[in-house]
Amino acid sequence: MNNRCSHVTHGLDISPGGHMKPCCIIDSNKFPKISIRNHTIEQYRKHPAVLDLNKRLEAGERPSACDTCWKTEDANLPSQRQIENARHYAGTRISLSIGNICNYRCRICGPDSSTKLIKEWKTIFGEEQGIQDWYKDVKIWNNLLDNVPNLNYLQIVGGEPFLLEIDQHIELLEKCISSGAAQNMVLHYITNGSVRPTEKLLSLMDQFKSIDMTFSMDGIEEQFEYNRKGGNWQTFQSNLFFMRDRNAPNQVNSINLTVSVFTVFYLEKILTWCKQNNLQQPFLNKIVGQPHYNIGVLPKQVRQTIKQKWNRSSHFNLRKATSWLDEDNSDLFLKFKNITRAHDQYRRESFADTFPELHQAIQQSAS
Repeated sequence: MNNRCSHVTHGLDISPGGHMKPCCIIDSNKFPKISIRNHTIEQYRKHPAVLDLNKRLEAGERPSACDTCWKTEDANLPSQRQIENARHYAGTRISLSIGNICNYRCRICGPDSSTKLIKEWKTIFGEEQGIQDWYKDVKIWNNLLDNVPNLNYLQIVGGEPFLLEIDQHIELLEKCISSGAAQNMVLHYITNGSVRPTEKLLSLMDQFKSIDMTFSMDGIEEQFEYNRKGGNWQTFQSNLFFMRDRNAPNQVNSINLTVSVFTVFYLEKILTWCKQNNLQQPFLNKIVGQPHYNIGVLPKQVRQTIKQKWNRSSHFNLRKATSWLDEDNSDLFLKFKNITRAHDQYRRESFADTFPELHQAIQQSAS
C-alpha cells in the first residue's frame, strides 16, 4: 500500500510567520519548524524531515503528523491528500500567507493569522505577538520569485489577501505572467469575503489558466458576525454573489465551511442556504488547529443529538460525516467554556444569545 501525498513531493506551505511545511493541516507539533528566514525553498525540499516523511508515506505508513487526513479518510470523506493527488499537477505548487494582516478577529484564529487579534490575545492570555513581515526581506522574496517558472499551482491565503494590493503581491502575479507560467497555472485565493478584488487584481487573475476563489465561511447572519468579528454578513454576501455572477471563463468559486463547535449544530441550515443561493456545495473543513474548538469537546448527549440531525439531513456530505461526532474530546469542554467566556466578556458578546439552540442542548445535557 502506498500512501503517497503530492503535498510532500511537490507542495510547499508558507505560514504567516514564514514556517515552511508540506501543507497547512500537518500537525505542527510533529513536524519541525523550518523557517524561510534561514532556509531557502531548495533547502526545504531536501530537508531530512521532508525526505523522511515522503519515505514513510511511500512505504504505506500513516505518520501521526498527518492524522487529519487519516481521520477524514476513515470517515469515508475525501481528504486533502486524496484531493491533491487526484489533481495530478505536473509541476510544483506553493501556498503562502503574505504575512498576517487581517481585518477580522475570528473565534477560531489567533494573532499568528490576524493582526486584529494581537491586542485581544495579549489582554486575555498575556501573550505578545506581532506583525509578520518576512516577505519584506528582499533575499527571501527573490528566492520565492525564482521558483515561479516551475509552478503550476499558486495559493495565496491570509491574513486577508485582498487587503494586500502591495508591491510584493502584484510583483508575484506579474512574474507568473511574464515567465509564461500563468498560462498553465491554477491561481487559488482563500478570502474572508470582506474585500472585493480591485479591477487591477482581477485583470491580472484573468491571465491565469484557472482561478479558484474560495470563500471561508463560519455560519450565516448573526452567527457569521459572532464567529468572524469585524465581518459584515451583508458585505460578505455581496462579494460572494459578485464572484458567483462574474462571467470569467477561467474562474471557479468554492466555499470552505469550518466545522467547529460554533457551527456544528447549524450545518444543515448553512448548507441549505448555500444550495438556495446557487452556490457550490461547501467543503466541510473540520477544525484541527485549536483542539478546544473541535466538535468532540461537546458533551456526548449533545453530539448524539447532532448525529441524529445529520442522519436525517438532506445533504449527503453531512450524512456521510456522522462518524466525526464519535470523537470524544470532552475533557477540553471546560477549556472551551472558559476561553469562550473570556472572549465574550472582552467583546461584550454572548454565546448563549447567539447560539440559543446549542446552548439549550448543552444545558440539558448537564441536568
